[in-house]
Amino acid sequence: MNDERSLPHVLIIDDVLGRQCPNGTNNNRVDFCASFLLRDVTGDGQVGALAIAEPTAAAYFHRGQRPVKALRGDTVENDLDGILKTIESRWSNRASGVPPWSLVLLDLCFYTGQVTAESENKRNPGMPEGCKADENPASYFGLKVLEEMHKRFPALPVAILSARPREPAADRFSQLGAVDFLAWDEKNAVQRLREVITHHALLPDDDGALVGYSIPLLVALREARRAASGSQSVLIVGEPGTGKELVARYIHRHRKLLRNQDKRPFIPVNSSALTSELYASELFGHAKGSFTGAVSARAGAIRAAQRGDLFLDEVGDMPDYVQKGLLRAIEYGEVQPLGRDGPVSIEDVSFLFATNRDLDALYREGKFRGDLLDRIRSGKTIHLPPLRDRREDFPLLVEALLRKAEEEFNAKKRSVLEEAMDALKDHSWPGNVRELDSCIRRAVADYPRIDRLAAIHLRIHVAQSIPTHPTRFDDLVQELERLGGDSLSPEDLKGALAKLENAYAMASARLIKAGLDCTRNSTGEIQITPAMRLVMNQGDLTTAQAADLIKRFLRPLDASRLPDETLERARQAANRLRTPKKSKGVPDTSASPASHAVPPPGSGKMS
Repeated sequence: MNDERSLPHVLIIDDVLGRQCPNGTNNNRVDFCASFLLRDVTGDGQVGALAIAEPTAAAYFHRGQRPVKALRGDTVENDLDGILKTIESRWSNRASGVPPWSLVLLDLCFYTGQVTAESENKRNPGMPEGCKADENPASYFGLKVLEEMHKRFPALPVAILSARPREPAADRFSQLGAVDFLAWDEKNAVQRLREVITHHALLPDDDGALVGYSIPLLVALREARRAASGSQSVLIVGEPGTGKELVARYIHRHRKLLRNQDKRPFIPVNSSALTSELYASELFGHAKGSFTGAVSARAGAIRAAQRGDLFLDEVGDMPDYVQKGLLRAIEYGEVQPLGRDGPVSIEDVSFLFATNRDLDALYREGKFRGDLLDRIRSGKTIHLPPLRDRREDFPLLVEALLRKAEEEFNAKKRSVLEEAMDALKDHSWPGNVRELDSCIRRAVADYPRIDRLAAIHLRIHVAQSIPTHPTRFDDLVQELERLGGDSLSPEDLKGALAKLENAYAMASARLIKAGLDCTRNSTGEIQITPAMRLVMNQGDLTTAQAADLIKRFLRPLDASRLPDETLERARQAANRLRTPKKSKGVPDTSASPASHAVPPPGSGKMS
């Protein structure tokens, strides 16, 4: 039987399925779980699908109304606050190591009013009479819930689940961000639900290679699964040590499953590990005797990857003449081996590219071909988050790395003291997971027989730790003001502006997030105007001016790269406001690095 933790966790908000029945048996829920092969983990005493050996998902049912168990004479009311609190419990407020909701299935029509004998005979036990507004597509309670969820939890995927007709509400639920529609009597119900989960749900890596439940990581994995369903090129962008090859292998693994190709090859090529002379030979192959040392013919990586996936790591380091040959392979399906007369055809090669560099900056510098960049980006781009944006993953990640290191060095299994975990979390980890892995391995190798991992066992470079003292911020500003001048060598200047632009955008986002947290109202809702007044130290900022600033500072970062989903909510709120053509008193940030990136897509209505 599947371990519950390994299953997708689906929250089902439905008045019929979520209600508690007086006799303890919700027959509608029983039938539904049997139809979609769901394991009921609600824990409310209602009988669910008890004998499903291999369920599609673990399902938590929520009525979305109060009372949950309604008896005759009770009045049933919709409960938006209760729904939002339930979502929050497994979203931003969940405990460390607990996965978030993978997917929400949301009903459209919720019946309200008094429970009577007639209403129970007409509908089901515990169901109220209902009113005309309940059945009017323009006033469906489910659409109100969806609108609020989209504002507060924009990264949480929501599919509509309903016994009502699809078309009357299709325009509205599509505008509000619903990802799909499932009918109660769905044909091929299990297959349809699995398709929705695979394509839209937030799921951890079932192979355990990429460890964690943080939203940015799960969003990246979802994009990888979506990429696996096609054959177009994929570009994986991330800092060194974030696991770009692991994501490429994740895509490859899912392609094998989707296409039932057990023998599908995966061929990795690390561009930075090859000299210019060897690169063309490694990629395109060579004929025997084509150069000194070519004692035999070689097919090359591209031909070896036929009917499979070719992973090109650090593609930004690729020499120009190799870029040209690669472009020909992508466009015309042929390669030119060194020393051979005429090209060789290739068949069905899927290209997976990875880089930690700004390919746009390399193109502007004349170091990367624009036509190749266009082809690389013709498919999907996946942004892999740095470790500093995955703080909640540290307990799981450290445990996984510890167990691996203990096995490697035949060391004693140990637990982690709180002081050690705090030290690990407070470090900036510029080398990301690779650097964390090295730190853990050193600690285990140096202290193989200890029972507890303490801070003293960790060799962390203090200069790279995250500043925590308030005066450090002013020091940082002063250091930036001194940056530049004749003291920088050409080597120091390589890609300097691109790195500074990214660091500026991330720092601005974190400051805005801190401002939003400090100015939340009594119900915990974010307030963009007080937050921006605080971080800009301008008490007279209008709401429109605050929205303009948020849009400018967050513009370079898409949702998957934002340090916290609160910032995406703030950006969407800002996008919904009409900004005046010119706002007096707002600093001109047009010259800042944040103003030169492509703005994010989409916005909705602000409450």
